[in-house]
Amino acid sequence: MKIGIFTFHRAHNYGAMLQTYALKKVCEKLENNTYVIDYAPNYIDSQYRYFTLSKSMKSNLLKLLNLTGNIKKKKKFEEFKNTYFSLIPFQTEQKFDILLYGSDQIWNPNIKGDFDSVYFGLHNIKVNKNIAYAASIGKSDLSDEEKKDISKLLDNLYEISVREETAKNVLKPLTDKNISVVLDPTLLLTSSDWSEIAIKPNIDTPYILVYEVNKITETMNIARELSKKTGFKIIEIAYYKTKIHCDHKILNGVGPREFLGLFQEANYVVTSSFHGTAFSIINRKNFYTVAHRAYGSRMVDLLNNISLSDRLVESLPDTIIDVDYSSSEKILNQWRNASIDFLTNSWR
Repeated sequence: MKIGIFTFHRAHNYGAMLQTYALKKVCEKLENNTYVIDYAPNYIDSQYRYFTLSKSMKSNLLKLLNLTGNIKKKKKFEEFKNTYFSLIPFQTEQKFDILLYGSDQIWNPNIKGDFDSVYFGLHNIKVNKNIAYAASIGKSDLSDEEKKDISKLLDNLYEISVREETAKNVLKPLTDKNISVVLDPTLLLTSSDWSEIAIKPNIDTPYILVYEVNKITETMNIARELSKKTGFKIIEIAYYKTKIHCDHKILNGVGPREFLGLFQEANYVVTSSFHGTAFSIINRKNFYTVAHRAYGSRMVDLLNNISLSDRLVESLPDTIIDVDYSSSEKILNQWRNASIDFLTNSWR
């Protein structure tokens, strides 16, 4: 079959880029010709400019400090997108058997200011079936007006799946269609799959990897305590350096392939990110997750569902215990198979 994917593939965000790659890869493993539709909404592209002046002198200095890293990172993200996504222009006359919408927060009305109807299949591309895979609304409640709008938009989809139980609970009363909960695409691939494109870091000493999207004080506190106990140095993947002087190494020019390599080679991971948690699990790392109070439901649900809730912490435990993956991998494999079954059944 010929499959097209609509998602936030242009976002210079590790999770966004890698989930796009994963969903495309899975479709190709199932022997489909798969492409990413190069839909380029300004509300996404505008977030990833090199430099915008602010009124704060300190803020401008930090932006200048980050400029070189941002340029390197942007180039790597663009190379990744152009190398792996088989892009097709949004204004295309090609016809598709299936168009997949997701994963990522493509149904979050807060990002654009309202719902983007393109991500519900309202466009001019010819297709037999519109299917949502692991779409997210990014929040646990909708206003009455939002409920009314999305209820109509969901009618255009042949099959619906979301990536959070929370999203299913919000949407279930708004449609007669069945709603499935499936895995984030990154978890559909194995460590060996990701090794095919990972770039190993040039680091010859043990390290604790820190990765956050929204910074939480507890995350770095745990990493510092862990560093004291183990003697391992801290390496942080950061979108921006937030301090001119820092007591650990910060990498802000990391591309998606280097991101994968840093997770594969880490001795420990401390993260407040869903995808930081996901890639820790994929690579069977010893990790600690700090759930963000506003955005942490995804990682809490994931870890509870695969019997790893003990890795959710707010401070470093007195005793450092390795992760036991024996039960969680069995559960994850079952969930992975069920998620792939959703795809194959929905496009029959």
